[in-house]
Amino acid sequence: MDDYFEKLFQGLKSYVSSKSVYAPYISKKAKESIFPLVVLSVSNNTNIANLGFYEQIDMLSLTVEISTINLEFDGGMVDAMIVANELHKLVNEYMGVMCGLKRTYDSPSPNVDKNVYRIVMRYTVKINRTKNMIY
Repeated sequence: MDDYFEKLFQGLKSYVSSKSVYAPYISKKAKESIFPLVVLSVSNNTNIANLGFYEQIDMLSLTVEISTINLEFDGGMVDAMIVANELHKLVNEYMGVMCGLKRTYDSPSPNVDKNVYRIVMRYTVKINRTKNMIY
């Protein structure tokens, strides 16, 4: 499970960093003053089938939080929502299209700091730990 998460994180970091024009910081934990920020974390890992040595299947839930603020870019100001939407598209391309994870939640989230625009996305994947297969 840890190996899969680490490979997924490194792939997401590489993909989004290379495609985004806004130079986001990709992390496994939140950094308070760095924006734009994309945080990938495990939100839940539930065993859904345990047949001993034959089959052990887990449902892994992952959360991606995108936090942005208005940025100065190319001599002008770019709205936080535009930055977040670009990162949202790139995260979904990698997690959903390239890795085949199922998106189960996708919504802007209110934040205590009104200057920060935030989107929360959740993905799930089934992993057969006995056979090392991802469904």
